[in-house]
Amino acid sequence: MIVTFIISVCIVIFIHELGHYFFAKFLKVDVIDFSIGFGPRIFSFKKFSTKWNIRIIPLGGYVKLESNSQNINSFPNKNLISRILILLGGALFNFKLSLLIIFFLIFKVGYFGTTNVDYVDPLINKTILSGDHIESVNGRKVYTWDDFNLTIINESLENNDIRIKFFSKAINKFYYYDHEYNKAEIITSSNLGLFNFKNSSEIFVENVNKNSNASRLGILKGDIIKELNGIKLINSTHFIILIKNLVNSNNQLSIIRGEEIIYINFKVEQEPYIFGIKLNNKNISSATQNLGFLNSFIGSISFLYKTIKLQIKTLTNLSLKNIEENLGGPIYIMKASNEAASNGVFQFLTFISLLSISIGFINLLPLPLFDGGQIISNTFISLFGNNKLTNKILMLYNFIGIFIFALLIFLLIYYDFKRLL
Repeated sequence: MIVTFIISVCIVIFIHELGHYFFAKFLKVDVIDFSIGFGPRIFSFKKFSTKWNIRIIPLGGYVKLESNSQNINSFPNKNLISRILILLGGALFNFKLSLLIIFFLIFKVGYFGTTNVDYVDPLINKTILSGDHIESVNGRKVYTWDDFNLTIINESLENNDIRIKFFSKAINKFYYYDHEYNKAEIITSSNLGLFNFKNSSEIFVENVNKNSNASRLGILKGDIIKELNGIKLINSTHFIILIKNLVNSNNQLSIIRGEEIIYINFKVEQEPYIFGIKLNNKNISSATQNLGFLNSFIGSISFLYKTIKLQIKTLTNLSLKNIEENLGGPIYIMKASNEAASNGVFQFLTFISLLSISIGFINLLPLPLFDGGQIISNTFISLFGNNKLTNKILMLYNFIGIFIFALLIFLLIYYDFKRLL
């Protein structure tokens, strides 16, 4: 767990600080130190007139720029635009890293899923059919399933009506679906009863709970679940959704044990029916959708833009009531990185991409310890001069900003430990 956390955080921090370094060098500002982590140094070397350090606490980093105003290549001697570009460099490189990863996952892997509807929950939606293809939402083209989800989430956060354009393979024509919803809701594809399973895989039984339905049916650890009522299962999500919809029915489960196929009959009399097993997906293969280079690139930009837009909306709607659901601290990130790594390299790359967006976005917040706060301070001094009044105003701004930052850190750590308990 700790190893995956350190790897993911260090990659994102390195790219962030590299952005500051790149723009500083490009704009001819001397870089004294480039550090990954805080605290005592565990490794360092000097190259390109900069001391490069790896420090013991991998929870941040910094680039130390020349600050002596007597040096022509110092940060204070540069004009405001140059200083802002250097301060923006970290976030821009974070977004660039995320964009490259997303593009790779869409163009080469197809990891974010096609826009085909693999399954429709009949208890939720009786209009759309499995196999239909999503073209657009409110006139805006969607490129992948995750792009579709981000679009309808953002539309629902803005309380917009949701109109989805589909192409039906069954009748070979386009049609529109207007979704009516409570404007207080946040809409996802699950709310619409629509599912895309993204990847097909073997459904591997990782654990069977004692005295569970699965145990009584004779399901064993290591079994591979193949079919339910004659329906070939795509992955564990598909299986869970089908089980949820079983009511007052006689059913048959097909499993593979070694080289033997075993059929297990069971009856569901009440809802919900809980098997009591832990499942894992093995031998994952992606369901790719050939978007081509240009559409993959546009889809990557669309995904990045909508993710940042969602983070802005989440932050503006933040309150003590929903902060636990929407924010996570170091322990949460550690857990998420471990889960992502355990689900394969593509899931881990997706996690790094989303973490990179978050780090870039957070650093643009107008708080004194972040790049956004430094941009405000530099702009304020450039506009009103470096005098007693501006210094007092900035001192008050720094005090309030640091208090907000400290409160946020406290809440993140508090909710991290609360999740563990």
